[in-house]
Amino acid sequence: MSYFTTGEFAKLCKVNKQTLFYYDQIGLLSPAIKKENGYRYYSIRQFEVFSVIELFKNMGMPLKDIQSFIQNKSPESFLQLMYEQKEEIAKKKAEIEMIESIIHTKIHVTEEALQLDFDALEFVHLSEDILYLSRNIEDATEEEFVIATSEFIHELYHSQL
Repeated sequence: MSYFTTGEFAKLCKVNKQTLFYYDQIGLLSPAIKKENGYRYYSIRQFEVFSVIELFKNMGMPLKDIQSFIQNKSPESFLQLMYEQKEEIAKKKAEIEMIESIIHTKIHVTEEALQLDFDALEFVHLSEDILYLSRNIEDATEEEFVIATSEFIHELYHSQL
């Protein structure tokens, strides 16, 4: 089996050597071989462990949780974690798509506004549209108005409108 020095393994993993030293220090990923002269060697098999660590980090998992998972890993727990993360990513993707839609709408409205001639008056027939109403806030205090508006925006957000 071939072994890599810390520098070679760091290049393979596209990290600096300090990252590998830190992972060893906290017990997350230790070299396969530690010689008396201080040299450390990693096996190619450890690259898969490193890639799983990086995947978890990219998913936002704290190193402490990754360490706990690595120490108690099983195919079942890995699969469960992957399903949970897949669900989280689907939620984030939906949120990003909604933000993208809002940005697209704001660009469109702004571009249209730039083309308006404010000196000309024109009547335009618009297609039917759905109107969403909030609760009555006509005689609301400023605080009640803020609360009602916030609740309404939250409701629209969750309805992805």
